[in-house]
Amino acid sequence: MVTALHPSKKLDLSPINVKNGINDQKHLIISQINEFGYSIVQYPPLNPRQDLLNLQTLLGGIVYHPLSDGDGIVSVSHDPTRPNPNYVNNGNDYLRPHSDGGMTQQIPKLICLQCIQSADHEGLSILVRGEEIYSYLRQENLGDLPRLFEPDVLTISRAEQTAQHPIFSINEGGNIQMVYRADNTADITVKPAAQNIFGQMLDFVEDPANQTRFALLPYQVLILDNTRILHGRSAFHPKSKRQLNRLWFDGMNEDLNLGFTD
Repeated sequence: MVTALHPSKKLDLSPINVKNGINDQKHLIISQINEFGYSIVQYPPLNPRQDLLNLQTLLGGIVYHPLSDGDGIVSVSHDPTRPNPNYVNNGNDYLRPHSDGGMTQQIPKLICLQCIQSADHEGLSILVRGEEIYSYLRQENLGDLPRLFEPDVLTISRAEQTAQHPIFSINEGGNIQMVYRADNTADITVKPAAQNIFGQMLDFVEDPANQTRFALLPYQVLILDNTRILHGRSAFHPKSKRQLNRLWFDGMNEDLNLGFTD
């Protein structure tokens, strides 16, 4: 077991209830993102697609994925009666915690995952906090930590997309930000000198003791600081149906304070 030496505050997974649009709760949502790196918003089942798009007023402009529709939304769905092999996240296997968008140079700063239908019993959301990863590596392998700040330490490729990133870097506000992926849904290359500490990072991220797992319920939207929180999903039964909508944002809102501090 590879557990955090100094665990941060326990994650509060209580959703913010929104009945008449987000304006009444926008300050609370922003506050939670800044403090914890995430917020969960519970909407009524009236117009989920528009609810997701309306988050632009808080989270900035939409960032498009190659599989986005015209509004920027990607459907992440698993239906055993209608298999869709075109997108790797449509499966039912365990999906390791990761940052989104690592195949591109411009990482989306915020991601929203909107549950339409949850899988029976499983398919749990998994979160791992960047500050806990960083604190662990700093105390366990301070000598190699600077290697993870090298601009080409991590190469991520999928299909026609390839990008190189530092795993840790400093954002425009002076906070630490993170890019990470270590699963088989993409080709991952780590510079040889950094492979030891990357292995320590992988062990920490994969340890259930360092993960928060929970069920995202229908019409809830999970908003994540993609530069601070890794997200994944537990496996679920192949005959279960599961549907989420995903939307990326550029985080262009001066009230947002993304990343984490040392």
